[in-house]
Amino acid sequence: MSKIFFNFFPLPRTLEMPAVGFDIGDDAVRFIELKKTNDGFKVGRFGERINPVLRDRSADITKNGGFRGFLSSLREAENLGPINASLPEDKAYLFATELVGVDSSLIRSAIEFRLEEFVPIPAKDAIFDYEIIPSQAQSGAKTEVGVAVLPKSIVLSYLEMFQSAGFTPLSFEVAGQAIAKAVVKRGDQRTRIIVYFGKSGSTIFVVKGGAVLFSSAVSVGGDALTGAFAKDKSVSIALAEKFKWDKGLQFIKGDIENYAAVLSLLASVKEELNRVLSYWKTKKTKEANDKNEDDKIRSIIFCGPEAGLPGLIDYFKIYISVPSELADVWVNVLDVNENIPPISFSKSLAFAAAIGLALSRSRIA
Repeated sequence: MSKIFFNFFPLPRTLEMPAVGFDIGDDAVRFIELKKTNDGFKVGRFGERINPVLRDRSADITKNGGFRGFLSSLREAENLGPINASLPEDKAYLFATELVGVDSSLIRSAIEFRLEEFVPIPAKDAIFDYEIIPSQAQSGAKTEVGVAVLPKSIVLSYLEMFQSAGFTPLSFEVAGQAIAKAVVKRGDQRTRIIVYFGKSGSTIFVVKGGAVLFSSAVSVGGDALTGAFAKDKSVSIALAEKFKWDKGLQFIKGDIENYAAVLSLLASVKEELNRVLSYWKTKKTKEANDKNEDDKIRSIIFCGPEAGLPGLIDYFKIYISVPSELADVWVNVLDVNENIPPISFSKSLAFAAAIGLALSRSRIA
């Protein structure tokens, strides 16, 4: 939500500057700085710090003194100040709607007036932001928007946590929207699915014109796969983790019967992906938009700390009809054929949200 705090906490002009993208993931905190140059962007400071508290999805990190201390130490060590920070996807409500005959200056008011039609919280207790979804088929009288809503209490708790650790949050954005900013090429109006394959779980996003319209979570991630490998191989978690990354899923084709636990978990992600594909197709058919080429899902883009697992994409290519690919997180930052990024390809998949956050206020015209 790149505009969210400009509406509630106006910033002094001295703070209107590019900031470090700061993402709190489900296993680690990742940050990256993008510096403008005449030729595009140059990667400045970046890093990753693992914190075990983040693996517990039920934990409220904003009230965890140890985590605040961790943030404060990180800020001091890396000399971090102004940041664009992520907000948790599982606390947000996402929806898309069409506004008819609404002037661009009145879009925010129009959404606020209708907010309680879409989310189960009163408008006075909510903070929201929106993205206008460009479409070649869109009528001038209609404006399609993707909206992200969070309880005000959640946003304020994150603001207070960062400020107490010495950071200056310039903006907040739901993690999924930040990921879309990174992995969907700027100007691409087509609809895609993004799968964030994390440690403690996975999230599936439907994205159109760079805006997140829908999300669905699956409680299957890298940790669950490691546990399944340990069960199937009858080895320790440490050995299973090593085996998972050394061998990946490539071996399973010839030894399916010995990996029932692993395949069961992968099947649950596959089934949810197919359910989202079916839901989207049905929704667009009912809306009589099935002839709009922008609405057809063109590809499934995988990112996240576990997305680079050998053989993962090959598995989904077998069972999902829509083409699957690993994300290019640098697509809006630099040309990897001309400039080698300072982060390896596999590792970069975990930095998608941080890169999108750094791009939020670092646009090149």
